[in-house]
Amino acid sequence: MTEGEAKRAIQDCEKRIRTTYADLVHDAERLGSDSLQEAKTAKNNETSSASAAIVGKTVLPLLLSVLGVFLFSVSWFLALLLIIGGIVLAHKLYKKAVDNRDSVRRQTDSTVNFVTSQKNRLDEALTTRRSI
Repeated sequence: MTEGEAKRAIQDCEKRIRTTYADLVHDAERLGSDSLQEAKTAKNNETSSASAAIVGKTVLPLLLSVLGVFLFSVSWFLALLLIIGGIVLAHKLYKKAVDNRDSVRRQTDSTVNFVTSQKNRLDEALTTRRSI
């Protein structure tokens, strides 16, 4: 191998290394952005699901209370029991569902903040090491 061929081979290797490094940087940037977007999407989905559960958990007990109103003419004691029991049960289930929603919201906020922090660290590292 001559000196010219060796220099060309070295230049080709350097070019491949730089290209590979640029591709790696690009893929890392895309991964950071995609991860953050996925975390935000998951947060929205989980929060919506937890909010929808509030309605689902309180409707049935309130329907028991409404049923109690309609049964008042048949048996006032049973009607009163259904009304009070439905309201108390609805309140307890509502409170539990709201606490669950708040817990989900805190957990998803924490996850999104962590992913955002990691993305910022990645972006900073990529900015300072843009070329080799």
